[in-house]
This record gives sequence, C-alpha cells and structure tokens, in this order.
Amino acid sequence: MAAAGLTDEPQLAVRGGTVSAPRLVPTPPAAESGRLHGTVLITGGTGMLGGKVARHLVAHHDVRHLVLTSRRGMRVPQAQQLVDDLTALGATVDVVSCDIARRESVAELLRGIGGLTAIVHAAGTLADRLIEDLTPSDVAQVMQAKACSARYLHELTEGLDAFVMFSSSAATFGNIGQGNYAAANAYLEGLAQHRRAHGLPGTALAWGLWAERGEMTAGVPDAESFARLTPGVTLAELTEDEGLTLLDEFWNAEEASTLLVRVENTTNDIPILRASTRHRTTTTEDTLPERLRQMNQQERRVALLDLITTNVAAVLGNHSAAALTDTGSFKDVGMESLESVELRNRLGAALGRRLSSTVIFDYPSPLQLVEYLSRLVAPDESPIVAPSRSSERQHLSEEQVDTMNVQGLIDYLRRGES
Repeated sequence: MAAAGLTDEPQLAVRGGTVSAPRLVPTPPAAESGRLHGTVLITGGTGMLGGKVARHLVAHHDVRHLVLTSRRGMRVPQAQQLVDDLTALGATVDVVSCDIARRESVAELLRGIGGLTAIVHAAGTLADRLIEDLTPSDVAQVMQAKACSARYLHELTEGLDAFVMFSSSAATFGNIGQGNYAAANAYLEGLAQHRRAHGLPGTALAWGLWAERGEMTAGVPDAESFARLTPGVTLAELTEDEGLTLLDEFWNAEEASTLLVRVENTTNDIPILRASTRHRTTTTEDTLPERLRQMNQQERRVALLDLITTNVAAVLGNHSAAALTDTGSFKDVGMESLESVELRNRLGAALGRRLSSTVIFDYPSPLQLVEYLSRLVAPDESPIVAPSRSSERQHLSEEQVDTMNVQGLIDYLRRGES
C-alpha cells in the first residue's frame, strides 16, 4: 500500500483490491424538476439562503405551509419582513426558535409540525482555523449545527417526499482553514447516500459562494477572497436566479450528492477536475518552470523574487508587502499560519510543485525562499538537493490510477525502478 503514496494523487480509495481516485464529472439535472407539497421545514430558514428558498418554494412550488427554524427565531432582524412577504404570497408561516444541534429540541420541534412532507436543511455555522489550530469546541460547534442536526432529522422523521441538505464546495475542494466545515458537509453527502441506500429520499447539494452575503459569508467581501480558500481553482459567484434554478434542477436528481458551482479557471492541475479536462492538450515550452530552467542563476533569482513578492502582495495586500525587505521576515509583515498556507499554495501552483506545508517557516525571508526554490526548479545546478531516484514520484495517467488494482500499481512502480 505504500506504493500508492508514490502517485501524484492526494486521495486514493482501495476497495476490493482496486485503487480509485476521486473525479468530478458533469451531472444532468433531474428529468423532471418536480414539486414540493404539504408542510416544508427549512432549518436556518430565517437566514439569507433559507429565506430565498422559502420565497421560492411558495412562489414557484405552491407550498402553502412553511416552518422556519433558527436559534433566534423572530429575533432575527429580517424575520418579520420574511414572514410578511410569504404571507402576502398566500403562505402560512411558523417561525420557531430551535437549537437543532440538540436531539430533544429537534424531537419537540417535529412533534409540533403536522403534515410534514419535506425538509430543507440549510442551517450551519463556521469556526474557521487551520487544522492544527482547531479546538474540540471549534469542531463540535460546526459538526453539531450541520451534521448532528441532519442526523437527528434523519432519525426522527419518516414518510417524507424530500430530504434536501445544503452542503458546501468546501467538502470537495478542502478549503483552507475550513477543515471542520469540510468534514461536516462531507457527512451530509454520506448521509444522503445512506438514505438512498435504504430507499429514502436524500439529496446533498454542495454550493459554492452565492453573490449575496449572509451571516456566514459576511466575512468574504468578494470572489477573490473566496478564491483564497480554494487554492488552484476559481469559482464564480452564483446569482440568486442561478442558484434557485439549480435548486429546481437537482433537489431530486438521480445522484445523491451534486456539486453546484461554476468553475471560472484553474491555476494548476487539480486532480479531482482531470476528468473534465482529460482531452485538453498542453505544452510546456511557455510554462514558468520551463522558463526558469532556461535562465542563468542570477536571472532565475530575480524572477523568483518577483514571483514571491507579487504573491505576498496578493495574500497580504500591497501595503504590507511594501514593508517586506528581501532579507526581512514574512512573519514581521503579518504572515501567520493561514496566510503562509495560501502563499505556499500560490507558489506551488505557479511552479507546478507540491511544496511542504512549512516551507514559508523553513525559509522565512524572501531571499532564503528564493534560494530554496531556485534549487528546486533547477536541481542540476545544485546537486546537494537533487532528489535521489528512490524518492522521486512516479506519475500515473488518470486512466491508470482510476482502474489499476493494488498489485498492478506495485508492478508498475517496480517496472519504473528497473
């Protein structure tokens, strides 16, 4: 099994002796969008996204009874306006203050709802930190609001026509600083699969960033800031019309979980996206690593220094970057753990290399980092750091990784050593 780690795949699954790698593939919408009837429960129903869904269900699905839950209930500033809007559209609305992270609270809530036919689980919270900085409380807070509450709703209901959970693209792309949130949303996708396997309705919709901000996304001022969380891939913001159209198309799709994003571009080879770019031809003559290898040492150092300072400015802002000298410390201009990971990812993407998670701390000034990166991209000029043959990665094509069994993988690597 150690041989599997020599591929360039960040994730591999071994089932029945077969090695598989995750891939995203286009998914068609449901053959019929369908309608929701009866009483619909929306968790997080007074939030930005929950409110949009509530209005949409009443206006376009003819839902006439909604139960909207949140921790603060009618104390949410926009709650009264939402109720007024829904009532004007002909719906009966109950706003309930409920802590759905507690099983007994969920049980009490459900006992008070008659004719429940569908659930839209849109509740959630954030406690963003790098994994090494996460506390048990950070993990519990996020898991309880998103995952535990979904489990309670699953266990305490039956006979539903729809069980729709709002997941996040963080579970797919592994957003920086959102390990707890990614795990919670991945649980929702697993729960949707579990319900389907037992003949129950279950759908997890993994959203990217919506153009309009709610409480959870208020700290993300623009798409560029969101892109910092998803290194290597830039996602376009979803407008309200786009998001609600996607909701109609996929809430009862054949697949249990669907990623609802619009990819604008990718800055390097993202393995999970390879299936959609398999037939794209590329050349290396004009790539930055190739240009760097053609330079002499001094030219290469100047180019790398420019690359580093440009990306420091992108991470910290131009003002902070201007205070950084060639021999100064990244930390002294405000680069902490989260920013250092983003800088590492940006440099790795530009150079086509997977850099160590501690590279910014190991080489804490621009000049020190330049020397390291120069040796990395042109090892022939610095034999002391040239990797031995035994430590070099053996790269497999996508088709080989997708279908190769364990013994075949081992045999492949052995052939490469001969």
